[in-house]
Amino acid sequence: MITNYQRNISLDEVAQYIGMNRSSFCSFYKREKGKTFFTDLNEYRVDCSCMMLRETNIPIADICFAVGFNDVPHFNRTFKKIKGQSPINYRNNSCK
Repeated sequence: MITNYQRNISLDEVAQYIGMNRSSFCSFYKREKGKTFFTDLNEYRVDCSCMMLRETNIPIADICFAVGFNDVPHFNRTFKKIKGQSPINYRNNSCK
């Protein structure tokens, strides 16, 4: 996840890499981590975007794609769900 979070990752690809079938991998991951693989992946992507929002002036849309999201509205919704504020508010509040 850490080395490939920027690109589109399929559940089948991850399960095959681990050497499990898709269903077994999902059950194993949820049991071990307490959340789904994609929830964990999105949280990691949002954490990476937070660092970019704090430390750069890169436009939010570019950050969205750089961390592996495929569309800005989905990125904004996911970011707000995880962080409780929009990316622009996060950037404005963290730069004070």
